Amino acid sequence: MSVLVGPRRELRRIVFGGYPQWVTPSDDGSELILPGGRRVEEATAVYLPPCDPTKIICIHLNYDSRRVEFRAPALSEPTYFQKPPTAMNSHRGMLYRPADCQFINYEGEIAAIVGRPMTDVALDDVILTGTPANSRPMQLGDVVEVEVTGVGRLSNTVAEKPAPSSKVGHQPHDTDAIRRVALGGDWWAARDAEHNAANPGGVK
Repeated sequence: MSVLVGPRRELRRIVFGGYPQWVTPSDDGSELILPGGRRVEEATAVYLPPCDPTKIICIHLNYDSRRVEFRAPALSEPTYFQKPPTAMNSHRGMLYRPADCQFINYEGEIAAIVGRPMTDVALDDVILTGTPANSRPMQLGDVVEVEVTGVGRLSNTVAEKPAPSSKVGHQPHDTDAIRRVALGGDWWAARDAEHNAANPGGVK
């Protein structure tokens, strides 16, 4: 059953008076209504992420068009990676690229907050999203918009922040492997063109 089927009440999380508050949008969406009935103009609201997770677990290449673009084999079982909770962003939030980084790719994610503990959940009951094919590096000032029909649209703007002053841990670097991930099909197309130019007769 779709989460969009049946009665549904939309809630959003904003900062009001210095504290997180849950609000509901007005019928025309121009205002946000606080629990006590006070109203805030939607255009001036400062949004927060809808939750404060203790961990974020992600699945590699769970969007099949991205797997095909990378020319990766079909997945027999998923592999995972983690993101820090500080990676959470919110509607109209800034998406910062450190000054010493060259590539930052866009992707949109949708998540469902489940209100009760679950066990033995079937795959058909889980919402999975990921990065589709053709995700490419963004430039400063680019605006990323993700829209889900019947739910709404989220918007973020790419900006730059200073590079960390301390060189501790793994540092940004530019390698062929990184370019392959950042540029996706464009990297493969350039590689194929170089191969074809070097082997006009098709000899490998």
